[in-house]
Amino acid sequence: MLAKSPNSAGLILVAAVSGRALAQAARRAGYRVRVADFFADDDTMAAAEKVVRLPGSLRDGVDANRLVDALGELAGRDFALTEVVGGGDAAVRHPGSRNDIEAIRDPFRDVADYPERFRNGSRIAALCSVPSDFRDDARRGLQSEGGLEALILGSGFERTPGLVDELARHFSLAGNRGDAVRRVKDPEILASDCSKIGIKHPEFSWAAPADPENWISKRVGGAGGAHVQCVKAKTASADGYFQRRIDGQSISALFIAEGKRAHIVGFSRQWTSPTTAAPYRYGGAVRLRRFDRGDAAMIGGWLSGLTERAGLVGLCSADFIRNHDGYHLIEINPRPGSTLDIFDAVEAPLLQAHVSACRGEPFDLPRFGESMASSIAYTSNSIAHFPELAWPHWTADRQAAGSRLERGDPVCTVFARGPSASEARRGVRAKLRQVERAWGGGQP
Repeated sequence: MLAKSPNSAGLILVAAVSGRALAQAARRAGYRVRVADFFADDDTMAAAEKVVRLPGSLRDGVDANRLVDALGELAGRDFALTEVVGGGDAAVRHPGSRNDIEAIRDPFRDVADYPERFRNGSRIAALCSVPSDFRDDARRGLQSEGGLEALILGSGFERTPGLVDELARHFSLAGNRGDAVRRVKDPEILASDCSKIGIKHPEFSWAAPADPENWISKRVGGAGGAHVQCVKAKTASADGYFQRRIDGQSISALFIAEGKRAHIVGFSRQWTSPTTAAPYRYGGAVRLRRFDRGDAAMIGGWLSGLTERAGLVGLCSADFIRNHDGYHLIEINPRPGSTLDIFDAVEAPLLQAHVSACRGEPFDLPRFGESMASSIAYTSNSIAHFPELAWPHWTADRQAAGSRLERGDPVCTVFARGPSASEARRGVRAKLRQVERAWGGGQP
């Protein structure tokens, strides 16, 4: 993926559990970027001017009391450091070497395996217009402030909509405010909205079901699949609820919302990488080259209805289960999600579209002539000292040499392209086996 070099487009702040994908997407869109996340891995530091540890922890979540100060410091103007310093609370790097820039330009390139990305005009841009009343309101709420273009939030904030609003009071937030997050992440409100629009949605309950084998338990505001469990107890956790299990094929729609209408970027098929402790753990996704036009129009109408009710803006995703009874909406993710890597395009960068949509300005959507898949490699055993590897170009989120890993920890993300979804998925499976052999591990 070719990236524009940093230019005068402005500075993007990213706060997320893992900020790598957003950082690279921001660079592809031509922005400068600084990141606060829990990992501060090499890929993120190569993409960003500055990286700091997000206050808090993976176990306890983001420390709201320290976040505003941490992001304020991150947005400062001190660029004196030119290399990674320390391994504790902060890691800082000022990129600019040719190697750094090249790593962002095509981190997933493998000439032997991937077809030529731009050929025969396989991608075009669709210009999306935004109503003027929404555009004027949005512009007043999102203005560049002294070179800071916007703050973009990734995963880790769905459970704390109040914190989202607090951040919006201090920074130009390009993304959904707390009210929108609450509306789509509250299972009772989402179920009601789906019913009014005519969207099939699994039955939900705050109370323990009488037939637990047919239900799953979820956490309000949960992200990814780790919080989803088979129902074994008769009570939910304090922040949990029950959802009737729907069997079928997992389909996700990536879309850009502009307050009243949703514009679909594309569809993907997702899969799990289950363990006993996490039966719905996220495994990966493949971008679908083909999708039924009638189904796409129907889903687009549903998402426009939900967008207008919640006031959604920017990049969002919707997860469905497709079976003999049609499509069932499982949840809405009101932020850039896990499929950003496989949908981003240099000729129509999604982070630029995200910022533009949040401002109420027109934006371009990419079109695709091939499929792309991504999958997470997990270790099946504890590793006291992760070995030093010569990582292929088609990996990201790579564990650092010397890291201590527990069984089931993620090791890296693997990417592959192909002329069809099935070919791309076969390619990513082969690459998973290749990296697993390199560190001597496998999927748990």
